[in-house]
Amino acid sequence: GQSYAIEAASPQGSAHLRNNRITASKPIAVNSSDDSVNLNGHYDLVGDQIVPTDLLSTDYIAIWNNNSEEYLYFFPTEDNTSIYLNGSDLPVTTLNVGREYTHRITTPVVYIHADHPIAVFQLSSSSSSEFGGTILPQISCTGSRKTVYKRQSTSNLVVTLIVGTAYTDGFVLNGNTTYITASDFTAVPGNPDYSYCRQNVTNYVPNNRLLSLEN
Repeated sequence: GQSYAIEAASPQGSAHLRNNRITASKPIAVNSSDDSVNLNGHYDLVGDQIVPTDLLSTDYIAIWNNNSEEYLYFFPTEDNTSIYLNGSDLPVTTLNVGREYTHRITTPVVYIHADHPIAVFQLSSSSSSEFGGTILPQISCTGSRKTVYKRQSTSNLVVTLIVGTAYTDGFVLNGNTTYITASDFTAVPGNPDYSYCRQNVTNYVPNNRLLSLEN
């Protein structure tokens, strides 16, 4: 029932705790929470639960939300880790443990490959005033075949999907197979076994109603 918290030395990003190794004699959960992250004078809570190193991997896919202020942060688990983007043969960086690399997203999707397991954090926004962030799951995670979400705002509702290219024609949104179809997907550069889609579904889900999406 107890917890332990570590506070940043100051509000400046350079004074925040990051890229540290945590070990424990018994299983623990570790959460990261940062309130507030500034985007054009607006401040938002960004946080996630830290993924254990044995669940990290070498391959990730990140989808851009079409905002100029979106970033990927790479953290290695082994020395001499080279990181490649979108199938390029040239690494964007080679890192040792304790170092990090920041990539500003400017393309619709980013395929990330490393020669050793890494952690990838995406700082993202779909507007000019609201930041969010998450630790990306590695692509070998199976994901979910069905998810449900309650729309509680009149703002646009957009879903982002990553799926094996062989399964792009299997989506059903609120019982309808025509809202998200195979033609809405694009193969991921550098890894065509996967495809991605960013789809505005605002007109298909009334406010205060559920979005049910399955494959």
